[in-house]
Amino acid sequence: MRVSFNDAMKRGFVVTAAIAMAILIGIAIAYVRQMMNRGFQINTSVRMSVICDAIERDTRRLDAAAASARARKIVLEHYGGLDAWHRPLLFVSRLEQGRFSYVLVSVGSDGKADRPAEQYFSVPRSDIRGSAERDVVFRNGQWITNGMK
Repeated sequence: MRVSFNDAMKRGFVVTAAIAMAILIGIAIAYVRQMMNRGFQINTSVRMSVICDAIERDTRRLDAAAASARARKIVLEHYGGLDAWHRPLLFVSRLEQGRFSYVLVSVGSDGKADRPAEQYFSVPRSDIRGSAERDVVFRNGQWITNGMK
């Protein structure tokens, strides 16, 4: 069977158009995923802020051991202890200069901790807006990695 030049051109155009369409769809999916993850990052930051406000309010008059136990319960009572990606929030507490100190961590969109949670007791603040795979972290009620608007 012989294929005419016009038929070959039509097939080539159809294949090229299909490839271009697949590339555009892939780009659109990646963009939508990025925007969704940014929304989840903001949502997670707000959730964590609400949890930290409750911890700060409800543990103010407790000794360190009681404050730590109450804070763990507070984390689980709010949003089921989950971030916006439906992953468990990490809560680590310790006694620091005679008082209760804690970090609350979401491992971000990639589900992998950037570092051991213990290290967040000493890291400086940073801005992670737009980097949804980064950990969202609050220490003693204050954001350490700013994922908010």
